[in-house]
Amino acid sequence: MNVLQIVILCVLVQVAILAILWYIVKVRKHNEKLEISFRETLDLVEIPVVTFRVPGKDGLIKVNLIVDTGASECYINTDSMQLFDENKMDYYHSDDNEMCSSTTVTTTDGNVYLELHYGECMFMTPFVMVDLNNTIEYIKNTCGVTVAGMIGTTFLKANKSIVDFEVFKLKVNKNANRR
Repeated sequence: MNVLQIVILCVLVQVAILAILWYIVKVRKHNEKLEISFRETLDLVEIPVVTFRVPGKDGLIKVNLIVDTGASECYINTDSMQLFDENKMDYYHSDDNEMCSSTTVTTTDGNVYLELHYGECMFMTPFVMVDLNNTIEYIKNTCGVTVAGMIGTTFLKANKSIVDFEVFKLKVNKNANRR
């Protein structure tokens, strides 16, 4: 092997190492988790509730949502919709107009994508609009917390989320759900 071949081999090895390091950084950043604590609400009301900010008529407003791993969809109370900025919503059609996940959720009033903001992250999330007034009133009276709806498995799966009860956090992949 002559000197030129050794130099070329060294350059190729360096390029390969840089490519591997770039890939590792990219994969690590892609799988970076946003940790949303629900410890305080679980301690107070025994329900995992997370607070997101949603575009309202006067800027971003706080919205409490129950983390419900048993709900197949994300649900938002129809009455809560009046608080949100219509220009930041995207309505969509679904053929599934019958819901049977609980006795208080029987029909849908429509479907909407809502921007859920947490820190610097934004998640465009599909919600089914339903009348949750009885459920919300019951939760408020028994637990003392006001919620606008719930996050179900559509959000959890789309964002490769982990509900970690050991540390009381919802761990959400920052880069999984980009619409």
